[in-house]
Amino acid sequence: MRAPVCHVVRRRDGEALAATRIKRVAVLLLLLAGGHCLAQAGIGAVAREAEYDALIRSAREVGAQAALPRLDQLLALEPWNRRYLDDYVTILHWAGRHAEAVRWWPVMRAGPRPGAAYALKALARSARETGFNDIALAAYLEVVRHDAGDLDAHVGVVLAYRDGGRLGAAHDHAHAHLPRVAGRLTQAGLPLARVLAAVLEAAGDALGAAALYQEILVLAPGDADATRRQVHLLADAGLPQLALQRVTANAGLFSSAEVLRLQHDRGARLIQWGERQIAVDRRQQRFAATERALAANAAVIETASPASAAPTEFDRVVVLRDRLRMVEARALFIDLERRGLKLPAYVLTAAADAHLYLEQPEQARELYLRAIAAAGKREPGILFALFYAYVECEQHALARQMADELLALTPPIINRGLKGVELDNPDYPAAINAGVLQLIFSDRLDAAQAALAEARGRAPFNFALRATAGTLLASREQPRASLAAFDALLIDDPDNLSARIGRAENLQTLKAFAAAAGELAQLVHDYPEHKGVLAANQKLGVQQSPSMTIDSTLGRSPAAGAAGPIAARDSVLDAHYYSSPIAGHFRMFAHLRHAQGQINLNGVDSRLRRDRAGIGADLRRPGWEGRAELQVPLGGGGAASGIALALAHEFSDAWKLGVRLDSNTPDLAWRAFGNRISARAWALEAGHVVHESRNFQASLARLDYSDGNRRDSALLTWRERWISGPVYKLSSLVSAGFSGNSRDPQVTPYFNPPRDRGVDLTLINEWLTWRRYTHAFTQRLMLGIGSYGQSGVANNAVQSWRYEHEWTRDRRLTLRYGIGGSRHPYDGVQQTRNFLYLNLAWSPPW
Repeated sequence: MRAPVCHVVRRRDGEALAATRIKRVAVLLLLLAGGHCLAQAGIGAVAREAEYDALIRSAREVGAQAALPRLDQLLALEPWNRRYLDDYVTILHWAGRHAEAVRWWPVMRAGPRPGAAYALKALARSARETGFNDIALAAYLEVVRHDAGDLDAHVGVVLAYRDGGRLGAAHDHAHAHLPRVAGRLTQAGLPLARVLAAVLEAAGDALGAAALYQEILVLAPGDADATRRQVHLLADAGLPQLALQRVTANAGLFSSAEVLRLQHDRGARLIQWGERQIAVDRRQQRFAATERALAANAAVIETASPASAAPTEFDRVVVLRDRLRMVEARALFIDLERRGLKLPAYVLTAAADAHLYLEQPEQARELYLRAIAAAGKREPGILFALFYAYVECEQHALARQMADELLALTPPIINRGLKGVELDNPDYPAAINAGVLQLIFSDRLDAAQAALAEARGRAPFNFALRATAGTLLASREQPRASLAAFDALLIDDPDNLSARIGRAENLQTLKAFAAAAGELAQLVHDYPEHKGVLAANQKLGVQQSPSMTIDSTLGRSPAAGAAGPIAARDSVLDAHYYSSPIAGHFRMFAHLRHAQGQINLNGVDSRLRRDRAGIGADLRRPGWEGRAELQVPLGGGGAASGIALALAHEFSDAWKLGVRLDSNTPDLAWRAFGNRISARAWALEAGHVVHESRNFQASLARLDYSDGNRRDSALLTWRERWISGPVYKLSSLVSAGFSGNSRDPQVTPYFNPPRDRGVDLTLINEWLTWRRYTHAFTQRLMLGIGSYGQSGVANNAVQSWRYEHEWTRDRRLTLRYGIGGSRHPYDGVQQTRNFLYLNLAWSPPW
């Protein structure tokens, strides 16, 4: 029987109630247990936070190294904790473990947020310390990307750019983020301003950096580092005087050694200013800055100790050279050498320049070579100077090598391959010019002409090459063309010194003495120390001085025939003394001629004398030469007075025409003179000069003898130089002539063939044995062969030789002497004549 429904329901309700109660107890127990656990967890977190804060504080205040092991453990337990990572990297930086800090960069940048700003900046600083500039830059840029106002991070960006060599980017970033108000730097911007100043300094903008330091000092006047940097930058920027003013205002910040160095730098800068002024200034005052540099240099040396004054003494050699006080420069250099100081290349170069100026080229050459060794490289400036030393030492082969090396070292194009900045090298024409000048100096003028034509094809408007063209034309005996070249150059470059000197020399060559004197007076006023000006003025001084020439010959002909024109013994002394120029173009002169001859006169050995004195005037003006002389006999012998006239006109550099007349010529055979026969002579002469190595001469002459005989003659000559060089030259002289006499030779007491003709070839060998500036010694050997024939007599050989020495002491004195001999047939009989001669040309300096 089933239980009653009510009983069943009640039982089930009771069971449900009991279950509910059990669940409630269980929940309560679980809540109690969970609350206890949560309480315990909260207490642990607070403790760890306190421990962590203490750990960070200890790392900051006591030492970072001890905190790293615990941080390492914490990071290992919670690698996802960005705070642990940020602090760990930061403390690695504090501990100086920069490489380990940098290794966390891939982890830091892997997350959605690379890290806190302080951690990124710490890692960036470690990256800079270890040379990872790209990582440093990326970290700093990440900071400023999130906080554009973080000036510390901007400083880091600029430093990273600078360390990576990206100075332009560093400058642009700093300039863009430098805080300014109304254009003025703010206090907050000082750190970034200091970094920007360092960037400007690294970029070589010393003046810009100094100006920025001035802005910094307005806000931070006590910033010692900014003051010191500004002073040194002002000195580097070429403002040494301003730098020293800042030193005076902040004397305690600078040591005596630094002050001395700044004073030295000021002197060096003044020297540089002086050199620039000399290079561009054509006025007499071009040495003004150099004079100030000399005074400043002397003041530093006076106040410095002997040990610390050496660098300033080095500079003094340079500034003395610049001022052309070469004797003092040389003396100071010798003293520095005596003291055993190691001299830099620039001092050796300046000392070499002084020796070269003082005409000691051998010493200059050795000093230039030492300067090249001290510089450690082949600097073109020193090589150019060495080139001229080799020239002055007459070492033309080495000068040629130096010219070739200069050309090889100087590219025709600079910035080659750089679009928009590729330019012709302005130094290239000078390098070419050195080679052309070397050929001129070594007397290889044909080669110089070809080289110059090629060079001017490359640089047709270069002033130096145009000046060399004028010099070459003058060397090729074309003074008018040379003058025109210099005049054209002076239109384009009025202050070209080479052209001005060349013009004055050409005017003198063309006998425009007044114009030459005016040009040289101005040059001497403007450039009293220039060697080229001094040399040209010395030449003019010689021309304006009196002059004396002596020509003397002593001959012997032991087998002189009874009819020949030569004497058994003969001697001639011909002396002229010219006054200084009168009215610029005239000179008065006195002439003395003494001649003796020993001949067989009508079967009797006789000694004859033919002495005469003359007085006259000499004319030399542009295009014209003239001479007039009144002659009177000295002693007996039946000689008569006479007059000699000569006039010549130069139509151009190539053509010249002249005429001569002598009413009583001394150029007579001794037998004619011994028989009281005289002659009147006239001649018409023409010359054509191609250049210094080729010229032609032609003449027509007549002798009207007092016995009624008339001799007409013609002569053609061709002179050619075949070999030309600095030492040896070979030339030839070819002559061909004929003459005819009107009287029967049977009735004249002198050699008088109805017709005669002759052809001669003479080879002229010349050796420049020794030369030092204007002092020179030259030897010449002349060998001649030819053929001579006369009416009724077959042609016979003609021979001649001569050997001579020529000494040139200076532009005022030349001595030439020699010996010679000849064999010439007269009426088919060979007659020999040997002779000695001595010639002197002197321009006394009174």
